[in-house]
Amino acid sequence: MSTLDTQRPYVTRCPPRRFQHFNIPTKISFGVDTPSRRTVMELITRDRPGLLSAVGHAFTTCGVRLQNARIATFGSRAEDAFYITDTDNQPLQQPAQDALRAHLLDSLNDPSDTQG
Repeated sequence: MSTLDTQRPYVTRCPPRRFQHFNIPTKISFGVDTPSRRTVMELITRDRPGLLSAVGHAFTTCGVRLQNARIATFGSRAEDAFYITDTDNQPLQQPAQDALRAHLLDSLNDPSDTQG
């Protein structure tokens, strides 16, 4: 069992039945909020119980500080924007963005995370 498996929160709730037939691929993009010196990470994925917990765990694991967030859900589609920095309150550099993206994709696209 990997470290990721042992640290992933156990979610007991199932997604609502009416959303089980929607396949929404996970998309993660990064931009820069220049005036505030932060990185903007946009996440589009299927909404599910434990989604924000998984994102928070990825931030903690990757040494990312959350400065602000905009959380929006449209039916079964989550469209979230996170304003983040590194531990020195600087925008994330490319290697840190790549590590965060990989961690999120690994946890959000987990095959054991079934839709019902």
